Amino acid sequence: MARISKPKAVLMAAVAALGVAPLIGTAEADSFSASSSISIRVSGNTFSGQVSSRRGRCERKRRVILIRNRRRRPDFEAGATFTDENGRWRITKPNPRGRYYVVTPSRVRSRYGHRHECGGARSGKGAGPAPAPPAQPVPGQPSF
Repeated sequence: MARISKPKAVLMAAVAALGVAPLIGTAEADSFSASSSISIRVSGNTFSGQVSSRRGRCERKRRVILIRNRRRRPDFEAGATFTDENGRWRITKPNPRGRYYVVTPSRVRSRYGHRHECGGARSGKGAGPAPAPPAQPVPGQPSF
């Protein structure tokens, strides 16, 4: 293993500091922290919605988790997807009985000295398919 002389080490440190110093301000300028919100709608067996944020980077390609809300039992993950380029998402579930909500976990990306922090979000509880209409009596049949 070769040893580096003290003057050479000092020179290398100075060059490294001068070469990196201008980039530090640039990286800090593109760093941000933004909150997010998420909506949920249901139509038949399709759940859909949108992740919204003041920063577009916090809307695109975000993980969305559909969770079934169960009374007196733990909630569970019923499906997952990612948002499109506009923050919209869609999950189709066969026979989606019950109440559901969605969450999007917080996300932190650090690349090239940049730090992009997108807050997590949760929709309100209670979204679920419309209940079936009441059964209509058949003409000529007695009703009970």
